[in-house]
Amino acid sequence: MPRPRVLVAQMSHESNTFNLVPTTLADFRACGLYTGGAVVERFRGTDTELGGFVDRLDGAGAEPVGAVAASAIPSGPIAPAAYEGIVGEIQAALRSGPVDGILLALHGAMVTEDGEASEVRLLRTLRAEVGAALPIVCTLDLHTNGTEALVELATALLPYNTNPHVDQRDRGDKAAALLLAVLGGAVRPVSTLAPIPLLLSPLNQDTTHGPMAEVVAAARAWEREPGILNVGPLFGFPFADVPDAGFSVVAVADGNRDLAARAARSVADVAWGLRHRFAITLPSPRAACERAHASDAGPVVIAEVADNVNAGATADGTHLLRELLVQRVRGAALAAIADPEAVRVALASGVGTRARVTVGGRGSALSGPPVALDARVRVASDGWFLNVGANNGAGMLKGFPVEMGRTVVLHVGDEGRDLSVLVSERRVPPIGPEMFRSVGIEPSQLRIIAVKTRGHYWRPYPFVREIVEVETPGLATSNLATLPYRRLRRPKFPLDPVE
Repeated sequence: MPRPRVLVAQMSHESNTFNLVPTTLADFRACGLYTGGAVVERFRGTDTELGGFVDRLDGAGAEPVGAVAASAIPSGPIAPAAYEGIVGEIQAALRSGPVDGILLALHGAMVTEDGEASEVRLLRTLRAEVGAALPIVCTLDLHTNGTEALVELATALLPYNTNPHVDQRDRGDKAAALLLAVLGGAVRPVSTLAPIPLLLSPLNQDTTHGPMAEVVAAARAWEREPGILNVGPLFGFPFADVPDAGFSVVAVADGNRDLAARAARSVADVAWGLRHRFAITLPSPRAACERAHASDAGPVVIAEVADNVNAGATADGTHLLRELLVQRVRGAALAAIADPEAVRVALASGVGTRARVTVGGRGSALSGPPVALDARVRVASDGWFLNVGANNGAGMLKGFPVEMGRTVVLHVGDEGRDLSVLVSERRVPPIGPEMFRSVGIEPSQLRIIAVKTRGHYWRPYPFVREIVEVETPGLATSNLATLPYRRLRRPKFPLDPVE
């Protein structure tokens, strides 16, 4: 058998349609955009879906054909030029020579400015290029908004199994193994989707405990059944205002569509039966600060989840910052407020000087009013660091560089207060302690570690005593009823009464 040639590509973005700032090609380039053979060389051996693709293909004697690796920090919808530029690279790779199959690392909640799901548009374009028979196997983020079109256009869809997402390489490996099995005639994947009218907030979705662990356990049980190739719960992404936002389950069986349908519906029924248990109430920033400051037992993480960078929020909310100032906290650091103008003012003042810097409150009406800090400019940095993860190897994007843009540390240290505020030019999620360490702050020595994210930050912080998520306004709020949905197909629980 001739050596199979398999195109590998990534087009990944979680698009918050309530964020009015579009995501441009420059945003993808800022996160590292690779094309052609550089895709294979950069991702070989990495803990990513692309790494799983390439290493499995290498091990099987197949030829990985690099097309593009494009991902950007979650933000607003994709600008047309960005979408066309990324897809154009995939088309160019396809036209450079015949391939036997395609492996795609997608997200599942990528939305163009006109409101269409980008993954569906991409797959339609590829099917027009390669026809209906060529196998296309895709990995997906758990927060995919599943659609029938996505299922019909792909040969198989393999979502992550974990939240936080620590199995990206494993899913890439399994996707490549499945594609090779298709090429060898060993399996014939057929897929079905089981949606339910459930719109989940970003909270209470950890797959190691709680109701979501029960949903995932039901999926794993079905995968032990003969003929089932994969069962993947798709939690949905509620900050993409698209018709099909919400929970669904995609199941893949070997040649037996009825079996796939039974598996998908069974797991979806489990999720629906647990719907009331997904609700959770968060404390206020004031209660969280008081709780964190009452003990010296170790650092407490306070997470402002409504300003979560990883859900496309603006990262310039001031709600938690104001409470930290009011509470006169000691041994605290907040990372990171995205505010290029505040960085400019601080740098103009100079390191070591005291300056009055107005911070935050510019990106959204939900961000809160700007806060004027009378602070010392402690550190100025180029904002570059390597994400190395924790000693236990945990953490997403391990081994990849992070660029925050120019970054300053503003220190408020008067009248018993001891608060350091990281302000950067770019929105960057604090998924590991290196963000703090890159500017000279050792997070293990803090009493309060304040972050603008949720879910992905805690595994690389093994030294924390407690994690407290707080409720504030923001574009990634857990109170979905406050968001102005226009395209979402209703009814959806818990926005509407659904039985």
